[in-house]
Amino acid sequence: FLPGEFQRIAGKLAGSDKTIGGCCIKLCPGGETLPGTAILFHLRPGDISDAPGGKPDTLPMSMGMSITTKRGDEGKTDLLFGGRVGKSHPRLHAVGEVDELNAALGLVRVHARDITVKEIVARAQQDLVALMGLLSAGPEHAERYANQGFKGLGADAVERVTAESAALEATFPDGFHGWSMPGDRGGAGAAWLELARCICRRAERAVSALPPEDQPGNPNLIPWLNRLSDLLWLAARVEEAPAGDVSA
Repeated sequence: FLPGEFQRIAGKLAGSDKTIGGCCIKLCPGGETLPGTAILFHLRPGDISDAPGGKPDTLPMSMGMSITTKRGDEGKTDLLFGGRVGKSHPRLHAVGEVDELNAALGLVRVHARDITVKEIVARAQQDLVALMGLLSAGPEHAERYANQGFKGLGADAVERVTAESAALEATFPDGFHGWSMPGDRGGAGAAWLELARCICRRAERAVSALPPEDQPGNPNLIPWLNRLSDLLWLAARVEEAPAGDVSA
């Protein structure tokens, strides 16, 4: 459930004489935590108790969290807003590619030397979490996803990545010549950026290959991924350059 749904259901239960034990509620916390990082909470008896008027803000919040739910043991998983699909489903495949890209960018942030590159990557990671949420919600719940207040991926995100690419490219006034071989000029950050770029292209292919019934209906997803791979290539060139040297 999303936060509003959880509070609504919890409020109803709190206003009755019912208690909950041994059940699972999927909760996507608000704030900066987005659908791609949904958490499963196991409610213990007493976690939801009587509350005057059933007001959600009177509920105790002593919920125990369990990461291992065993719900995927048979090769299926839950989508955002309900529904279960096989783990080889095209939509899950696309989500997995985006998730892998996010993990690779985490390695970039650890190893990158340039502060601008670190900041660019951090912003991209936030967009990737939104992208995972959009893919998991699917076209059937796109409006519901937006109405719940979760971060989307709009034209402004595409424009931002395009502007970031232009800014990095401007630091190389002589342009680029020849083939850029990953690892040739050293720098762990540059090498991880090259790998992230390849994963980004794979994620772009996976999203592009989604059948019509699984396409999120957002025209910005493919352009954003396409621009991001260019941005990662340029960021790798920045990481390759010796400190203080931005010439090609």
